Amino acid sequence: MDIIVVGAGHNAIVAAWHLARAGHSVDVYEQLDRLGGACSTRRFDCGCYLNDAANAFGMLHPQIQRDLNDLTPESASFDVTLSNPSLALPASHADEPLAIYVDDPNRTATLVAERTDDNEQSVLDFSELVGAAVEAMRGLWTSPEATIEDARSSLRSLGADWPEVFLNGSLLGLLERFFVDTRTRALFMAGNTILPLSLRDPGTAFPVLYLGTSAVGGIPGWGIVTGGMDRIIASLAHAAIGTGVRFHESTRITEIVVKGTVAIGVRTEQNDFLTADVIVSGIDPYSTFMKLLKGDAPIDHQRERLRTKNFDGGCAKLNLLLSKPLAIDQLRSSLGPEDLCQIVCCPSIEYFDAAYLDYRNGTPSRRPYVEIMMAYPIDGTASCGQHFPVSLYALFTPYEFETGMSPESISRRRVYESILGVAEAVDPAISSNVEWSELLLPVDLERRYGMYRGNVDHGPLAPGNRMEERPFALTSAGQTGLENLFLCGSGIHPGGLVSGMPGMNAARTIIEMAK
Repeated sequence: MDIIVVGAGHNAIVAAWHLARAGHSVDVYEQLDRLGGACSTRRFDCGCYLNDAANAFGMLHPQIQRDLNDLTPESASFDVTLSNPSLALPASHADEPLAIYVDDPNRTATLVAERTDDNEQSVLDFSELVGAAVEAMRGLWTSPEATIEDARSSLRSLGADWPEVFLNGSLLGLLERFFVDTRTRALFMAGNTILPLSLRDPGTAFPVLYLGTSAVGGIPGWGIVTGGMDRIIASLAHAAIGTGVRFHESTRITEIVVKGTVAIGVRTEQNDFLTADVIVSGIDPYSTFMKLLKGDAPIDHQRERLRTKNFDGGCAKLNLLLSKPLAIDQLRSSLGPEDLCQIVCCPSIEYFDAAYLDYRNGTPSRRPYVEIMMAYPIDGTASCGQHFPVSLYALFTPYEFETGMSPESISRRRVYESILGVAEAVDPAISSNVEWSELLLPVDLERRYGMYRGNVDHGPLAPGNRMEERPFALTSAGQTGLENLFLCGSGIHPGGLVSGMPGMNAARTIIEMAK
């Protein structure tokens, strides 16, 4: 079959690669002058690099990694170093810092027991349960036809109560079953907050199962890609080209053309009409159905379903070049000699609640939840020695601000200052050391990467938008309800982050339907 893929994010490249391996002729069209979408790296003249949006490695499916190792030469491969501890929670007032050591749960448990009101066994019990739940779910993430009922059945192996807890329970409710100290709850909540929701909302425990698959070299956790996240894209693209995939950068697709109920081709910005047997959209579902499908396409049902979904991501990204390394010597001395790459500024559950309340009221969080990521402690190529790149991911920032606030002026300054204000709890001199900065609000993420309302996950992993319901209640991942049109981005099962699994699932669906 002749196949056109719209967009060249990592999932689109994975789908194109798998389809070409199955013997199909594949062309990928990307509006930007580079591949990778939000999995991109900015390189400065001084020699530093900064990952623009996606920061950390861990979710890429092991089968994709094995295939890349087999197919790509050393010049096109990439190296990853495990970040350990995976994250640290800085000291707050008289408290001492906490951390999660991914290679040694007992060490984490001892630290928590020494510095909070929780005991070692509660940490070990929680870690054991989550580990078992992650394993019970693992095979479903790459099953295109997996359903919520399949998940429920898999989780029953843990006990009768746990399917309901993980599928419909709140993240806070899960944490409260094990921990009494708000700081311990904040430690294990950190990194599991990919939803623009309250920790008390139903369904917020579910992402723990997905994020729990993150691993580096078989060890659960996150890592730093030497040279930047775009090394992943270079490796995927090399493998795809080797199977015959053709990439066309700087070519914007303005319409997916449908005749009756069948997708027959695409139209470019230059009004060229390109035909294909199958069209695969790597962009988000909302943009695909609301912007690219035009005319008389019979998609009223799909559009209505998309209108009922909340696509807000609620996040902002602040990228910095500092004149000095982040001052974390005191944090290191308290937690151990390991190279610390990720620091989470969220001292308690109540702190997170306040940040979310601001967002729910339509304003940026005055004291946001902030994840600080720096590659240079692990990857010496990230810094030139004179500048030190740091990225700060912040929750929450609304897409639309309250009346009288302009995203280009007052609100932008407010978000910038609030994020840096929180980071000053880690390094009081961070603001004075900033030599270059770039703030990406949700509207900026939308403009730069084409993701509706700046949602990097193409829609939250929330009830009504999980597994077979993501984004439509159809039989197999990637289906759209139109013949010969499929989705392959993060908006389909299983979800966002740099996993490649949506691309795998879409390719499997298409290959199976072509038999």
